[in-house]
Amino acid sequence: PINYATTEETMRLRAEVDEINACLAGADIRLDGSPIASGFLTRRFQIESRDAPHTFDRVGRLYDAWCN
Repeated sequence: PINYATTEETMRLRAEVDEINACLAGADIRLDGSPIASGFLTRRFQIESRDAPHTFDRVGRLYDAWCN
């Protein structure tokens, strides 16, 4: 994890993940017929280096919803 500036783009990206998490929280998700509680996804991006300008143009990946 790195610190990055809050911008319109980063706020939009956070809002997208919040919307997905809200949808998952209300979904009836089951494993082998038993309900499982939804976790919360996080979006992660690859950056060139800690010192490079922080851009979020590599799409990113969603992780962690049901990790224990």
